[in-house]
Amino acid sequence: MQRLVLTFLVLFIPQVSPAQVPVDAFASLPREVMPVLSPEGQKIASVVSLYGQQVVLVRSIGGKEKPKLIYRTDNKKSRIQWLEWANSERLLIALRAPSKRFGLDTTETRLASIVYDGTGLVNMVPLKSNERIPQFQDDVIDLLPADSDHVLMSLALSSTRGKLIDGVYKVNVNTGKRKRVQSPTADILQWQTDRFHRVRLNVKLKRGITTISVRDPNEKKFKVLWRFPAGSPEQLKPIGFGRDPNALYVLAYHNDYKAVFRVDLASADLRRELVFALPDADVQGQLWYSSVAGEVVGVRDQSSDQYYIWHEDYLAFSKGLSKALPDTDNTLMSFSADERRYVVLASSDTRPGDLLYGDRDLGTLTTFGQLYPKLNDVGLVEKQAITYEARDGVSIPGYISVPRQATGKLPTIILPHGGPATKVTKSFSYWTQFFVNRGYAVVEMNFRGSDGLGYSHLQAGTGSWADQIHNDITDGARWAIDSGIADPERVCIVGGSFGGYAALLGVALEPNLYACAVAFAPLSDLLSLKRKSRLYMNSELVEAQIGSDTKALKRSSPRRMADRVQAPVLIIHGEKDRVVDVKHGRDMHKALRRADKVVTYVELEDGDHYLSIEENRLQAFRLMEDFLARHLSRKPLPAS
Repeated sequence: MQRLVLTFLVLFIPQVSPAQVPVDAFASLPREVMPVLSPEGQKIASVVSLYGQQVVLVRSIGGKEKPKLIYRTDNKKSRIQWLEWANSERLLIALRAPSKRFGLDTTETRLASIVYDGTGLVNMVPLKSNERIPQFQDDVIDLLPADSDHVLMSLALSSTRGKLIDGVYKVNVNTGKRKRVQSPTADILQWQTDRFHRVRLNVKLKRGITTISVRDPNEKKFKVLWRFPAGSPEQLKPIGFGRDPNALYVLAYHNDYKAVFRVDLASADLRRELVFALPDADVQGQLWYSSVAGEVVGVRDQSSDQYYIWHEDYLAFSKGLSKALPDTDNTLMSFSADERRYVVLASSDTRPGDLLYGDRDLGTLTTFGQLYPKLNDVGLVEKQAITYEARDGVSIPGYISVPRQATGKLPTIILPHGGPATKVTKSFSYWTQFFVNRGYAVVEMNFRGSDGLGYSHLQAGTGSWADQIHNDITDGARWAIDSGIADPERVCIVGGSFGGYAALLGVALEPNLYACAVAFAPLSDLLSLKRKSRLYMNSELVEAQIGSDTKALKRSSPRRMADRVQAPVLIIHGEKDRVVDVKHGRDMHKALRRADKVVTYVELEDGDHYLSIEENRLQAFRLMEDFLARHLSRKPLPAS
């Protein structure tokens, strides 16, 4: 059901200048994503958007065979989570869907295997009568490249005393039949195998304490190696084994920043060797292990889609790729088994992304797809790096994007990112480019509490959402005004998820700073969030981030300060949001209505937290376009 409630109904059709690009060029779903190359390197499977639907398309390289459409969804009942080749013939397609479990809102995942021509669909987790339905059914922990008929999966098929117990199963990709290879254990977050495909490591979470256990290659019993509470500087993340069965790679803090270490499991003191570190940023992401080289060659930072490579051969390959594509950040998305063929995403802040197929033997690169083809000739603007000084003297990094040929003081959008433990980067953002195309300067900042900039920067925002983080965002807005960029009468704060919370908080605590606020999927009541989190297994993690003091949580909740809001507010929320409950949007709307404030509330039918349904994304952007044009116009527009 779609809800559209206007406190004050206005009909306004904005005039579109010739320089403005149609909304759908930005707000349509990306044309092609998730490309994966088959093991022999002759077929590419990817998710392609067609007429509001997403389809799995398989194309052959260099052949006359027509592309095959083997799966489709409109993203309403289910969304495609990921794709991967199980072998040269079969693909794995993982799906996620909003659901309810024991009366609680949840996200469920499912996994199917299908032949590349669209035949032979197999449910990878068929259930017996005495087995519970696992919430997550797509946790493949090892593709077993030497065994084309099987993969290893982590599944919670039973429970005891109300606790889920996860085991590891060898699953046949052709039939779904499975055999248990690791006994189920309670409180498991993750299982990991070594390079010989033996289950060697597990990560548990219980009452806010993370425990990492490893066993020797020929032993059955696991021994605890590390134990630490949420948010501790002693925390580490295992990211994979090396060729040596006793070499475990982990991410851990080094001089305040996360770095890659190699741990010698055979040493009594678990000796760590620093492998790779950055001077002023965290290393994050996945280990890159080359089966061809027989060793770890680098790590992929998922937050920025960058590869950090230390193996000489792969450094040479990476440099050659940069020479061939000098104007973009080049992310290696997929390799053939022999690593001679590959798929790369070439993108930048002004280039949304081209997908290319590379052949190292032929020395060729061929474009086969694009993320936002309608933006090819638009003239997107570059994000300029900035640093401003917060009120306590701390430097806050960020980016500003300004319309081309802009002059004078500009209508400006303050765009705090979600999370808050994420970060804004220089990479392409369809939100940012859309707003700039509409004539607004956009300021984004990595306030304290953002991830990726070190432990101290991250922890400084913990439990201080309405204090430290809010102050950093406010100081960024005032910097834009004091720098002569922003028109002080035309500044709006816009954000999604935590950014939506920040937008609502901003207009409540800074009534003289912002002309309006837009909040997509916003948190509005931290006490409500804390209470509901108790029903889920990550409740201690939530409390560690937002704090536990009831009075402080009330003081930090926009819903409880609606009477202080002076500016018009637009709230958009997905009906089936499973990250931030739609109740937060509804309750904030009710509070503003009771306080007799100007508020527009729109609920997106079947909508999730990520605007996954194309019609929802288009609707949300059209609503924002209209709202911002009305409230950031140089001259007030008459109501009709």
